[in-house]
Amino acid sequence: MRIGIAHRGDPLHCTENTMGSFQSAAAHGADMLELDVKRTLDGQAAIVHDDTLDRIWGLSRSVENLRRAEVEVLGTGAEEMEADAKRLGTGSGVMGMGAKAPSAGMDRIPFLEDVFGDNALSTLDVMVDFGPDASAMVIVSVLREHPEWLSRALVTSGNVRALQYVRRELPSARIALTWTRMRFPSKRLLDTLQIDYLNPFYRLLLVDVSLRDKRRTPYRLLSRSIRWTGAGAGGAVVTPHGTAWPLRRGAAIARAHALGLGVSCWTVDCEQDMRTLLELGADAIITNRIAAFVTVRTQWQRGDRMINGQPCSPACGGSDPAPVTDAEQEKGGGYA
Repeated sequence: MRIGIAHRGDPLHCTENTMGSFQSAAAHGADMLELDVKRTLDGQAAIVHDDTLDRIWGLSRSVENLRRAEVEVLGTGAEEMEADAKRLGTGSGVMGMGAKAPSAGMDRIPFLEDVFGDNALSTLDVMVDFGPDASAMVIVSVLREHPEWLSRALVTSGNVRALQYVRRELPSARIALTWTRMRFPSKRLLDTLQIDYLNPFYRLLLVDVSLRDKRRTPYRLLSRSIRWTGAGAGGAVVTPHGTAWPLRRGAAIARAHALGLGVSCWTVDCEQDMRTLLELGADAIITNRIAAFVTVRTQWQRGDRMINGQPCSPACGGSDPAPVTDAEQEKGGGYA
């Protein structure tokens, strides 16, 4: 079974990382949800991706500097909730700090226990993504308090140090290592983290030096972070640490599978790329377009040759991320 992972739920039709978005993704056939966790000032696991709340919630502050009661007043029914909070002595007046007035049907920022505890989502696994060390601490806290949720969680990050903490504190946790560097993870790192999934940026899996396919190969990423040794098929990539990323299309997936690892990849929104990655053997695909993925997977399983008759846009999938150094990976680089 190839898994479709709904990136922040169904963000093309709902507010991302909200209960409505997750429920919509479930209704469209998601096998797993992906969400992002940040720690609030009082140690709660809020479902937020950005460093500030401005883009979605209209507040130019970090969730890490707000208490749960202050986060909960954003969105649907904000005025009423804030009035209640003030009566309880927990209000902060965040609506007066520039937060957008709530509109009809607007969602609120949920917390990790809201997602795991929702009956409508109880059959879905959850990819719990995070960046900063503090976020790992609140994820561990929630999963310790609710050990029945541990089997559904796939804790995911590019922050190696924080993943080491998760492995130490939750020995049975499932872990995915987000990866953006043009070198394969070392055996020592894999042995330390005992990951279940390698989670690379999807274009790293589409590299094929022999084809020189410039649209499918992250040449801007390559040119900023590596130098070539040898030419054509089988050429190696030399990084400052001297280990190579497989440069034939499908080779990185095969190498991960040989090590007993699953391969997930992010964030794939083009139907043709979805189909190619399925054919190469990717075990899980993270996408903003979960309904499109379900259709592509069905067509692939039937052996259909066409992908809805739609061409793949050159802009599909967004821009290449900047290369991530070892030091940045240790601090949480590669956060998707």
